[in-house]
Amino acid sequence: MVKATVALLCKCTSNVKKRRADETPEKFLKQVTHLYLNEKNLTEIGPEISLCRNLTVLYLYGNFLEKIPEMASANQLTHLYLQNNNIQRIENLKNLLRLEKLFLSRNCISMIEGLEGLKSLQELRIDNQRLPPEECLLFDDQSLSSISESLLKLDVSGNRLETLDDLGILSSLTYLCASNNRIADINELASTLKKLTHLRELEVVGNPVMTANRARENLIVSTTSLEILDGKEVSTLTRGFLEKWYQHKGKLFGSYDQPTSKSEPSTILGPETTFKEPSAETISLKKIPEGDLNTGQGELVKQDGESKRKVLKGGKIHQNDASSEWEYEKIPHPTTEAFGPSGYGESGL
Repeated sequence: MVKATVALLCKCTSNVKKRRADETPEKFLKQVTHLYLNEKNLTEIGPEISLCRNLTVLYLYGNFLEKIPEMASANQLTHLYLQNNNIQRIENLKNLLRLEKLFLSRNCISMIEGLEGLKSLQELRIDNQRLPPEECLLFDDQSLSSISESLLKLDVSGNRLETLDDLGILSSLTYLCASNNRIADINELASTLKKLTHLRELEVVGNPVMTANRARENLIVSTTSLEILDGKEVSTLTRGFLEKWYQHKGKLFGSYDQPTSKSEPSTILGPETTFKEPSAETISLKKIPEGDLNTGQGELVKQDGESKRKVLKGGKIHQNDASSEWEYEKIPHPTTEAFGPSGYGESGL
């Protein structure tokens, strides 16, 4: 067992602040604002820490601590670094009313709890917890509610999470990292993102959901604030095009609303999706780069006595010389050359 003694505390201050020969340890520690106790093989932090009454930043990462130390007198603390320890529970934080950053990565914590009263908390990192097999990180609703207005950044990556639904209450989030989990439902994820109206950066790489067809596009249109997705910028041009294209899809289906739950049908168009023939042959799309549009139309099929168009690849975007607007043009499938310009041909369908 290695314990933090008064002598050790005096040695682990910044290079700027050093104890004078005629200065008592108590007087010296009372003035300390930064304490560097990281990677000291510590197993326990005793009451000696209470001597540091003006402590604002405390580094305790890389030790063997099994619990968060009691720091009732450290009410000036704003940054607490506890990653890479053996901590099993979030506790002893209720008096840290000014705490802004809490780092708990790579511990043994099974639930986000004990955050009541941390009204100033802006950043929480609790990724890659060492949990028993098949267990995932859990969330206490009361704790999440208490930090919902202040928390700006959250990292819960590598915790076997299957859903982020509990995080929808964190309305002030601007950054969320949930990579390398087990999230698979794109509709549920999109529904959560709609609630995070201030979210600017999202990381979900390494989840099954990102292997789905057009997953990135669906996540972009599910929130209006997202600027970076998995490290790649979401440009205004890209968002504008996707929103117009999804709007067109919605019109073809009779609705523009994106899926928000498992029970609602997805608007993702696959290669065999069918939809009713739209009245217009083109739709104007301003400021879209010229090139092929990898989406479907073309062949007409008859189903239950009603004409429908089978989705096949082959659309193209081009610029109208007269109007200078970008237009989406339907190109018939090669097997339907008999159809006329309208797509109905002479068959009377």
